[in-house]
Amino acid sequence: MNVRKSSGTIGLLIEVILSTLFFSVICVIVLQLFIHARGLEQNSRDKSEAMALAQSLGSMFLSQQDLEELLYSRYGNMLIRGENGFNINLTDDLAPTAQAGSVAIAEIEVSIINSSDAGTLHRADISIEKHDTILFELSVYKYDSNAES
Repeated sequence: MNVRKSSGTIGLLIEVILSTLFFSVICVIVLQLFIHARGLEQNSRDKSEAMALAQSLGSMFLSQQDLEELLYSRYGNMLIRGENGFNINLTDDLAPTAQAGSVAIAEIEVSIINSSDAGTLHRADISIEKHDTILFELSVYKYDSNAES
């Protein structure tokens, strides 16, 4: 009788150990899924913020005001004038809702596509990068007429 009680206890102990291992494995899998989902959510947020920033910079380019003045008034010391355009170092500030620790660079290259007596066609190539990964690119065209009103 003592042997049966002992084997029942061992069986119960093995069942508890197997159940614990099973639930531990399940917990690890669920935790990995949550970590992966958080990474996807952060990537999606970064791309949405990059798209909004690129559209904002494109609107500044399309406006009738001086692009450099607009950029300087908005980004101040983060603005760097390059050979063909501007770089904006957006450390900790990809967008107003960005999380601390993000590092992003907005590049704006302005070029003349075509120039004639009638006017000039300009193009701005805007790209937003974060950690050496391009999040969003946008090309914006603007035509300046030489016609006098």
